[in-house]
Amino acid sequence: EPDSVLSFITDIKKYVERIKVAYENKGEKSNKKKNITYAKPKLNFVVSTYYKGTSLDGITQKLEEYLDGANSEESDINYI
Repeated sequence: EPDSVLSFITDIKKYVERIKVAYENKGEKSNKKKNITYAKPKLNFVVSTYYKGTSLDGITQKLEEYLDGANSEESDINYI
């Protein structure tokens, strides 16, 4: 069901986008302090409806083209 899929993806997206990954920026050193930078993921999902008889290759190609063309700052769930 589309509503349950949307709910599932939304839950996963919220969980993953709350993760903070810390890494030390070794290029910038300050007095005895480590320069720590944090990164957070942004996820894009594209959801499509499959109709019997539709080529799966065509569907996956259209989804891939959409994601490849999406703005890298975008963080959304879209329907095709």
